[in-house]
Amino acid sequence: CPRPPGIVAIVNRHSRKCLEVVDGSQVAGANVQQSACIDHPRQRWSFIAIGDDHLIVNQASGQCLEIAGGSVLDKGNARQG
Repeated sequence: CPRPPGIVAIVNRHSRKCLEVVDGSQVAGANVQQSACIDHPRQRWSFIAIGDDHLIVNQASGQCLEIAGGSVLDKGNARQG
């Protein structure tokens, strides 16, 4: 079956690896990383419009992609929460 509309893999153009929640964790604060694409729910994301902004939500956990502590500094850690 094809994926429902709006559910996508986020693939790094350079590495050709997919963004995923580490170990498919359901825990808030779990890190995200790039890994070989395996077409797994931990590597599937939805973009949800909220006004002019968008949330990026992981299909497996239902949690949003975020930068830890709302940091605006370079190298802020990406995680779900």
